[in-house]
Formats: sequence, C-alpha cells, structure tokens
Amino acid sequence: MKFLTVCFIAVFVLTTASCWLAGQSAATVVVQDGTEQYTTNIGDYAEVAGNVAASSPGQVLEILGGPSTPPLQTNGSESNSNTIAMGALWDVMNAGGITATSRLSFGFALNESGPVGSNWIMITELDMSFDRPGGGIDTFSLSPDSIQIYNYHQGQNTSEAIIALELGFDFMTEYSSASIEDFTIFSTIESTSDWFELYILSSAFTEIPEPSLLLALGLGLLSLRRR
Repeated sequence: MKFLTVCFIAVFVLTTASCWLAGQSAATVVVQDGTEQYTTNIGDYAEVAGNVAASSPGQVLEILGGPSTPPLQTNGSESNSNTIAMGALWDVMNAGGITATSRLSFGFALNESGPVGSNWIMITELDMSFDRPGGGIDTFSLSPDSIQIYNYHQGQNTSEAIIALELGFDFMTEYSSASIEDFTIFSTIESTSDWFELYILSSAFTEIPEPSLLLALGLGLLSLRRR
C-alpha cells in the first residue's frame, strides 16, 4: 500500500511540474509589417503592436540605443542599459498633452540596411524599472519571451514596434517635472547588422483618456470616499 501511495505522489508531482514548465515556455512574437497587435501579455508587458505611421510623432525622448544614449548597434548581439530621471519622462508626456495615464508606450526603431523587410532583430531581454517616490521599485521584464521585429520602415526616425506596459498607478500624478527618481532600462538585442537600434518614449503612443472616462473615474472615487 505504501508503495502505491509513493507511486501516486510521484506521478502527481511529475505531472504538476510538467504542467508548470509548459506554462513557463518562452514565446516569440513577430512584428513584420506594422499591422500586428498582441494584446496578451508578453513577459510583464501589456501589449506589443506594429506601427504603420510614417514617423514617430509627438514629443519624443531617446531612451536607449541612439546617438545621445548608450548604443545598441554591434553585429550579432549587444546588451546595454541607461538610467534617466523620471522627471524627463514626465516632461515628454506633459509636453505631448498627457495629463493622466497609467500606461507608458515605448517605440523601438530599427536602423538596418538592405531592402525593406529583409532584415530583422530579436529582443531577447528587456527590463524596465521605476523607482517610486515613497520607496520601492517596480520592475517589468520580457523574460522568458522575445520579440522579433523586421525593418519594414527605413531609417531610425520611425518605430516599427510599440511596447506598452501598465504601471498600476497614474504616472502623471506619481511624478512631476522635478522628480529625480530613476527610470532604468536594460536590453539585449540579437541579429543586428549595423547602425543604431533605438528605444524611445513618445507621447503620441500614449492614449489620452476620454473626458467621459475621467468623469466616471472621478465619480467612482467620490462614491468610494462617501462610503
């Protein structure tokens, strides 16, 4: 009887472990022509979408990989990181007319040579962390997933992909232009051929809440306060 019990427990543990590992298997999403939109979580990120616009509009801040930030340009594979004061991100959102948002959307612009759609890169690591004013750090990671992006726009002025995250708090209320808390990004990209690959923050990629939604949210908070 003890033997059967041990066998049953062993089978149960192995089955549970295999199911857990299956749930942890890595996924790769592909942005090939700008029409893709993945609304399921990719790692800790809320959305990955293609960008069909001819340029990266709105107020823009280079985050990583550009001429004025640590580079991402080596053939084969390269990792790099950058730290920026949260006030700089806030200024970009504010200048773009964003008054309230719990979502930040970052663009990724390829600068690969060759015909449009012929080359691609793979983002294998992407970590973003937000130091909170009251202490603590919120971190978002792509692991174990990856994102493959094709160069369907020529040049570095256009983001082929948009990567969005949900903060769980209002960024514009939490921070200000004077905020000195750190925003840190770390990324590894592979299969690059040449030139700079660039992460940006663009106010145009962030949806401005509808007035009716803001009103409903305000009424909801007011109702909660009265209870």
